[in-house]
Amino acid sequence: MNIERQLFKVSIRETFLYFVLLFVLINGLVFIYTIFQGNARFMLSDSSWIYQIVFPVLFTLVHKSTNRNGELKLKNISDIDIVKNKIDMLILKKGLIKADENSEFEKYTQKTKFGRFLNLFIRENINVRYSEKEVLVYGKKHMLSLLESQLTLD
Repeated sequence: MNIERQLFKVSIRETFLYFVLLFVLINGLVFIYTIFQGNARFMLSDSSWIYQIVFPVLFTLVHKSTNRNGELKLKNISDIDIVKNKIDMLILKKGLIKADENSEFEKYTQKTKFGRFLNLFIRENINVRYSEKEVLVYGKKHMLSLLESQLTLD
């Protein structure tokens, strides 16, 4: 069995959505904290712009550039049913459930409703396509690395 992994370019839309999530969470918590202090304001102090603006930007850029979308190709498979069961087991062990079993793709998503809501911003869905000659797995780099290492060990 041959395994090839290819990473795609950084998605600007996903990066922006992730930034919006971090920015709203951090600044929302700061605003709630200042309400409990007695004077509502958006900045915690004069130097808090580093934590409230620069941190979400830098964290988002670093995270999204290292954990990009990608594709894992499995070729020259002797028994596709064994590989299909291993991939399914590894994805289910990671905490995802089978959401849709389309004729073209099997889609995996988060179990809980809150996880699915966060998935609008984080985009950690996995799509698997099986054919006679190869298996294509689309997902994030960390999940593809996990699948690749587990499949090469077995």
